[in-house]
Amino acid sequence: MTVAIILGLLTPLMISIFISVSKYWNTYYGYRGVDFSIDTFMLMGIIEIYYFYQYNQETGYPVDVFFCGFVASCG
Repeated sequence: MTVAIILGLLTPLMISIFISVSKYWNTYYGYRGVDFSIDTFMLMGIIEIYYFYQYNQETGYPVDVFFCGFVASCG
């Protein structure tokens, strides 16, 4: 529960950092913001697999919930 609260509070900061980095890459390297967002959030979805597996071992997490979370982080 504590990790969820901490991540919930850090989310606006992380989004601001992503926007700033995206703007930098777009300005200096021509890397579009849409491409950066897709790459970044796909990586976040892949990282989510570790936490899904860890929580699934403890409580029996349903797979459909994992896929909803993965799709939400990619879209």
